[in-house]
Amino acid sequence: MLSIMLAETDPEIMRDLHAILVSLQESSLAKEGKLRVIVHFKDNKILEPAREVDLENLEFKKGTFDDALYIAKPDKIVVMSPDGKDSLDVFSKFNSKENILVVVGGFTEGDLSENVYKHADYVVSLSKDLLKIWTVVNEVVAEYEKNLKG
Repeated sequence: MLSIMLAETDPEIMRDLHAILVSLQESSLAKEGKLRVIVHFKDNKILEPAREVDLENLEFKKGTFDDALYIAKPDKIVVMSPDGKDSLDVFSKFNSKENILVVVGGFTEGDLSENVYKHADYVVSLSKDLLKIWTVVNEVVAEYEKNLKG
């Protein structure tokens, strides 16, 4: 199972977030029940979107990043960062029975807090540049499918 968490998400990006969630939920992984999405907001709210994303009727829970980790129950945690030392090749180390949580920053600038990094088993970089959220999540899904599908 692949879980993607948008962490420390800025509530100001709700319109972009909607497009990202719809895109993820339309993926073949999601349709096969192999993708879970969790959104942790920097104001300590957690969202686990339903199959259909409706911006008007989202149900938020109170919770910290650590609470969101508890919900995800990951076997391994991969944090995406321009400063990462690992590459997407880390996905070849996992098997399809593991619950892999990939943490992506849910903001347009800045960095994840030290609390996020301290939980990481791997810190992966796609580029030294800060990429758009949807670019990162699409690359992650494609790499996961390439290495673990089946």
